[in-house]
Amino acid sequence: MRGAKRPHETPWWRLPECTGMNRLPGRSLLLPVEEEPVSLNGDWSFRLYDSPEAIPEDALQPAYREKGMQRVSVPGDWSSSGVLKPNYLRSRPPFVQNADAGDISPPDLPDNNPTGLYRRSFTLASYRRGRRYVLHLAGVESAAAVYVNGSLAGYGKDSSTPLEFDISSYVSKGENQLSVVVPRYCDGSYLESSDRWWFGGIYREVFVYSTSAVHISDVRVTALPTADLRSCEYGLLVDVGFPGNFEAGYTVESRLVNPDGSELREAALQGAVDMPSGRLKLGTQLQNIDLWSAETPTLYSAELSLKTPAGEALHTVRIPVGFRRIAIEDGRFLLNAKPLMLHGVNRDEHDRNSGRTLSRSAMEHEIALMKRLSINAVRTTNRPQDPYWYELCDRYGIYVVDEPALAAGAFGERFSESTRWSSQILDRTIHTVLRDKNHPSVIVWSLGAASGTGPNHQAAAAWIRSYDPTRPLMYEGDVQPDSAVAEIESAAQGSAPTIGDFITPSHPSIEDLEHLLESGSPLQRPVLAAAYSGAMGNSNGSLDEYYHLFEKHDSLQGGFITGWMDRTLSGRLGAGSVVTRASLRAPEANKAASVPAYGGDFGDQPHDGNFCINGIISSDLTPKPAALELAHLARCFNIEFSNKREQVFRVTNRRSFSDLSDIQFSWQLLGDGRQLQQGRLNRLHTAPGESDSVKIEFDTAEAAAYEEVLLTVRAHTTGDLHVGESGLVPGGTEIASVQFHVRAARGASPVSGRNAGALSLKQDEHRIWIRNDRLRVTFQKEPGIISSVFWDEQDILLHGPKMQLHRPQTDNDRYGTETQGATRQPLQGASSPGTASQGSTMDYRSLQMMAERPELDELEDGSIRVRIHHYLPGLPQERAVEHHHEYLVHTSGDIYSRHVFVIGEENPAPLRVGVRCELKTGYNQVSWYGRGPHENYADRKSSAHIGRYIGTPQELSTPYIRPQENGARTDVLWAAIEEPGKSGLLLHMPDLSVWSALPYRPEDIDRAEHDYELQPREETVVIVDCAHAGVGTGALGPTTREAYRTSTGRYRCELRMRPYRTGEEDPALLARQTRENRWSRDFNWD
Repeated sequence: MRGAKRPHETPWWRLPECTGMNRLPGRSLLLPVEEEPVSLNGDWSFRLYDSPEAIPEDALQPAYREKGMQRVSVPGDWSSSGVLKPNYLRSRPPFVQNADAGDISPPDLPDNNPTGLYRRSFTLASYRRGRRYVLHLAGVESAAAVYVNGSLAGYGKDSSTPLEFDISSYVSKGENQLSVVVPRYCDGSYLESSDRWWFGGIYREVFVYSTSAVHISDVRVTALPTADLRSCEYGLLVDVGFPGNFEAGYTVESRLVNPDGSELREAALQGAVDMPSGRLKLGTQLQNIDLWSAETPTLYSAELSLKTPAGEALHTVRIPVGFRRIAIEDGRFLLNAKPLMLHGVNRDEHDRNSGRTLSRSAMEHEIALMKRLSINAVRTTNRPQDPYWYELCDRYGIYVVDEPALAAGAFGERFSESTRWSSQILDRTIHTVLRDKNHPSVIVWSLGAASGTGPNHQAAAAWIRSYDPTRPLMYEGDVQPDSAVAEIESAAQGSAPTIGDFITPSHPSIEDLEHLLESGSPLQRPVLAAAYSGAMGNSNGSLDEYYHLFEKHDSLQGGFITGWMDRTLSGRLGAGSVVTRASLRAPEANKAASVPAYGGDFGDQPHDGNFCINGIISSDLTPKPAALELAHLARCFNIEFSNKREQVFRVTNRRSFSDLSDIQFSWQLLGDGRQLQQGRLNRLHTAPGESDSVKIEFDTAEAAAYEEVLLTVRAHTTGDLHVGESGLVPGGTEIASVQFHVRAARGASPVSGRNAGALSLKQDEHRIWIRNDRLRVTFQKEPGIISSVFWDEQDILLHGPKMQLHRPQTDNDRYGTETQGATRQPLQGASSPGTASQGSTMDYRSLQMMAERPELDELEDGSIRVRIHHYLPGLPQERAVEHHHEYLVHTSGDIYSRHVFVIGEENPAPLRVGVRCELKTGYNQVSWYGRGPHENYADRKSSAHIGRYIGTPQELSTPYIRPQENGARTDVLWAAIEEPGKSGLLLHMPDLSVWSALPYRPEDIDRAEHDYELQPREETVVIVDCAHAGVGTGALGPTTREAYRTSTGRYRCELRMRPYRTGEEDPALLARQTRENRWSRDFNWD
């Protein structure tokens, strides 16, 4: 490749001191109003070579014959085009097998460095000699060298900010030939090696724009309210570019347009361009300006025109302007003099079909979903994002922490200290700031992910502070995840040096934050969790406890959940288990058959498996249960009883800048989930940060005494929110709800007793039969469980209840607090399955329990009692695991059972303790009274309200891409599983259990590596737990908190099973029945 290097020189793509050649300085994207840019998006000719050096010289020439080159779409990554496999890794480039082993050392690159040659022709229809023509490559992974009509125009690195080259001297009228050489890896790849898919290619738009030779090269807008917010400083710092000879007398005129399109006349400015600097500074003070915030994203528009000495307009640009004031005062982060609370997520650009190439429509849908979920902030994790994303954040109100492409993963510290990397670290920082400086949504600059704290980062921080003192700076690397609490605390007090203006712990535990915030001394810096509540799989446990700290401590002003979206890729199943990438050019029918894939699924090595699946929404933009939890906690209001007797509530506006008039509140009064009353509140105009009292006049007289009475208040949007051309939050969308306990259930329901006839008892060596006119129950003596239940000759239960201690591993269970790699890890190490021995661990997946002979009693009230004892042989003269269960079968057909579980202290704590049943084919209509409707766990249930819900087993499951424990509902009083039009089975759980009904067995979930591998069973698998661990965040942060862990020891629970004919009985009434049962006195219950 011509121009790559001179003899004996290191090529530019592996020389960290080199940031580029002829790359134009960073600037705001200011396209001329007077002339549309020439888009070069579309089909390009393409060929992949083994390395940059392998590209022949003649391939860069206009006359090169392109026969045999394939066609690819630009923008588009190589994976989507089927050129190369994608590769997901957490902290190193794909060519580094082991960062600690030193198998390759920065800035070295592999000899096999796949390099793409892109070619296309273009015509400048309005070409005029003497004008300036600029080629704009908005995003290229990882670097690019540009050849125009066979001549090297320049090259540059940094895959996430634009590469711009002045190609005026290379283009001509008529057809021009453009060649772009893109190596998959450059030395800068080391700086971008954290938590990412590696794709390669030109993944953002490409165009050529034209300006006059004398032109506006950049504009820096000042839109700063005074400290008292009574007026605003409005200023424009204009840089004018010009060729060698610059004639005096050029002027710039500007006007400011109100949001309604009228001109703000007092903001009209003009002035002469200074000679010889080419700079002009304009400014004035403005009154009565509406300020910008995420709640009130008021945008003005500045229009600037460069004019010749004769008054001819040469170059006109427009810039959105938002007036807001950012400050840190007394340890608090303020916007427009109000403390901010950031309900944020860490966002990485991703599309399941197109990788890092995002359409405008996709970004609009994301913004709409964020507004619906009450997310108000985004950290551009690890790299700057598409310019259109910032436009949307400006227009619709999302706060942005803007981050350069500095995420060096395992190599961070050495880069921060080495002078070889100084220029790249500073260059990436400068280009990010200069590109995005005029966006009001950008409220904080970031120095990237944790990549060291050496002099290079110190220099970058100093440059930002000098260039833009209006915004604070944060850096995740200030506080490493393994920092001692004392170190964090000393930094917060200002006694330890930090680069940033915030304390930014990464994945802090609740305990560490409490220690920091409750140390007694006022903090000198605000605290933002740069990353917290890792969302890998079934996760985000204790999110409500983080929010409790946010509300309790003024210095803790929110943070950014890791992360926003699952970064799966759509693929098509190929040979074996290898997935091939679904081409963007494939027919829609083929796309519809695609499957979600993660690291390793494409045969890519090395890889880090499913660590890319760490979002609160799926890659198809479906919110997961964790997203609903966040929406509940981040809601814009709070409501609480202020006088329960008088039914008076206090509604508090949690917003900082807007009232609640855009919210419609409604309420429902429920008796055991049955709607008793409903109503709407008058529209509230509660001011920001203020409270209003409202009375909700409900009457509990309609509720039966045996019903639990609950009041649910819901908040809905009042009008449509259109985001661009595609995104929409429809009016009437529910954004949050709060539930209140009004009255407990008292007494029993007046359901008449049911008698199906006297019971008979028979048994042989293997079975026990208990039956009457309508009921038939069969026990198997070995293995000691019920093997069938018939009601009115309808077969309902296949088998159970059987002890269930194993929970399919969540990602947090699998990987724990520390990452163990991408391979699947056993939950409990296990010696031989099903046995326990001195010093061993227990595998609860396949316990081989032994059953003692059942004990039978026919009781005076006509019921029959069956007692069964299971145990797992363990240490000499001890039992490692025991399950004692006793059944009372009544003439009514009710089967009452109580269960005692004993888990020996020498065993690991099981993640659940309960029983499992399976119902026959056809029993797929499920209802329950408990928390719902979505999945919830002990440490993630604030958003799940008590109610009566219905669904199917498939609907109750949560389709995590990497199958794992899912579908639980907590605080469940009863559940009913029916075959429509036939029979049903009531499960009454008086102790309020954790319950699930899924079309999968736990072992099915264990075996599957992908959701599409799970084949739903025709049977319904029901598990009732008396203890079930929370989900925690252990894969990416703190493990499950102590309060939500299970332990060894003794557990007990009661369960009632009642078969019935559908339509004859109401499960809700049956569950409120009471009965005195004649349990064995020697059952060892207590």
